[in-house]
Amino acid sequence: MSDIAVVYRQLAGAKNYLEVFGPCDHGVKPEVHIKKVYRRLARNVHPDKYAQTDEKDMAQEAFKLLGRFFETAKKAAARGDYGNVPKVVVATRRAEYEVGELLVRGEIADIYAATKRATSGDLVMKIARIPLDNDLLATEARALTVLRDHNGDPKLHPFFPELLDSFVYRDEHSVHRRANVQGRLEGWYTLKEVRAAYPDGVSPLDMAWIWRRLLWLLGYAHERGLLHGAVTPDHILILPGQHGVMLVDWCYSQQSDTDGGFQSLRAVSGEYQGWYPREVTEKVAPSFGTDIYMASRSMVYLMGGESIERLGAQVPRAFKAYFRGCMQENHKVRPQGAWELLGEFDELLERIGRPYFPRSFHPFTVPIH
Repeated sequence: MSDIAVVYRQLAGAKNYLEVFGPCDHGVKPEVHIKKVYRRLARNVHPDKYAQTDEKDMAQEAFKLLGRFFETAKKAAARGDYGNVPKVVVATRRAEYEVGELLVRGEIADIYAATKRATSGDLVMKIARIPLDNDLLATEARALTVLRDHNGDPKLHPFFPELLDSFVYRDEHSVHRRANVQGRLEGWYTLKEVRAAYPDGVSPLDMAWIWRRLLWLLGYAHERGLLHGAVTPDHILILPGQHGVMLVDWCYSQQSDTDGGFQSLRAVSGEYQGWYPREVTEKVAPSFGTDIYMASRSMVYLMGGESIERLGAQVPRAFKAYFRGCMQENHKVRPQGAWELLGEFDELLERIGRPYFPRSFHPFTVPIH
């Protein structure tokens, strides 16, 4: 994604001027702070900086948005209440929600703290940054509904986020955005955060319980015809104390057609663009093996390797061979069945023996620095 595309998405997704200009440093006048940030951003988004037509068009829209937020911020500074942004209230057919602070700025959507009026409990509201991505949020809503419907297995429902509401609303700029409301997850860590806490990688013994649970949820999703499409470390969450695993962000997912096939992925995660297998980069239709490839690569990354060849000696050779089979570039010979892979992995653990078999609960913590 180009630099102007990133800035445009940030401006288009900003809920108020404070998300664009930020709070003032101590002792700095708001007027001075606003002008300083505006000049910096204006240099980056000025249309004259770009030659390609699509980038110039995007820059023009970004420049207009920046101007609107600039005027709003100046008025707030003139009133003497810069930084006191009132909570946004969004009403749907089901409820009224108060939208709070920005928690996560994602590639296609931003996640805000939210509360449902007249009730208790912390929620999050995931809002598409630009209208072009509304359909991706709708895709996620459909997938989460399928994964937790009454025909499924209630024991596996906790492996997936619970969709509480999904709707389209008109923001303060009269732009229609789709939003998904989910429960707020406390105590969970992405595998990206886990790897940051363990720069040399986690023990293969810890990887084993994460992998087994990840195969459970992939097997369940695939049985229901759902391809996740972006099984990357930032989308795999763990709850260390309870050995919980969850797969989030189903915006890239697909439901199989009547023949059990899929269309080529129309959107990929920019941060992990190089993680996708060959069928995705070559615009060939993906398969359940696409999810298995990316999940396997996430496990290799979790154990400290950027590739199987760079895994350390602490990783059993049998593990390396197993994941090498899961990551074959030719998707036609790559494994497609998560349940079958789970059975093979359990047999592998039994052959290796202690400390991997007999299986026992192995405490795991994520140190916070």
